[in-house]
Amino acid sequence: MRWQALQKTSSAFRLVAAVTVGLSLLSGGWLHYQTRMRGGPRSGEGVADWNAEYEKRFRPFAEMPQPSPRFIELALDLYPGERWYRAKGQQVLVNESRAPMDEVWVAVAPEARVERLTVAGAQLNHSDPRFGMRRYRFETPLEPGSKTTLEFDLVVENSSLALEVHGDAVSPNGSFLFGAWVLPSMGYVRGYELQDPSERRTRGLAPRTGTTEGSREHGELGEDVAGPVEIRATISTSVDQQVVGSGALERAWLEGGRRWFRYRSTVPGASRFAVASARYQTVKV
Repeated sequence: MRWQALQKTSSAFRLVAAVTVGLSLLSGGWLHYQTRMRGGPRSGEGVADWNAEYEKRFRPFAEMPQPSPRFIELALDLYPGERWYRAKGQQVLVNESRAPMDEVWVAVAPEARVERLTVAGAQLNHSDPRFGMRRYRFETPLEPGSKTTLEFDLVVENSSLALEVHGDAVSPNGSFLFGAWVLPSMGYVRGYELQDPSERRTRGLAPRTGTTEGSREHGELGEDVAGPVEIRATISTSVDQQVVGSGALERAWLEGGRRWFRYRSTVPGASRFAVASARYQTVKV
């Protein structure tokens, strides 16, 4: 498939970008469904065992209220030729429940290397790298309406596990990433649960019910909470590629032998943010 992207100075650019992202969401969404909803972050032998163990360990925390992200600043560096990326930034989290929060669970992709993951005013008191889960306990409970900041620095390299999970998500010409793949999420990952009833019975799991309040499900690292999320993203890629992202393109420039783009969007959830990078055909109008 050939893609088109027009210069940011043209109104046509916004139309083509919107269509491009829409098409990407369809193809990327299918990959997303296959790799996450139907097997979690492993493939081959042991998938069901991994998912079952995750559910047994963390399902008791599914009903625990979690703070909601309302603002995200993201710096995303794509390296298509080497098939890896780095995501850094911060999320402003708000306690929108009616009770103080003593702790927060943060989920990251198990294939990610965590360079930094902190929650302001909280201390890490449990980490499970195999499942990408970390628990932070607030020094002082986070009161209703109060905010805190999560800072992150995550690297997903060209490893066999990353290729199993993301497939061609980062490739030499035609990368596509959901926000949920590069951003931490809050709470239990219901999307990792086994779907097949017989597999659940075999592993002693109760029948799977619908999404419960407090759980997180969009097939990846968590269901988006209600309400808008403002995302400001600075994305860099190879000098020969263009980036199409969700929202409005505010700026594009060349620096340090790489091409840079600044996008700003307000989306109904962080997982709805998407980024594509490729050698798009450019048409001047």
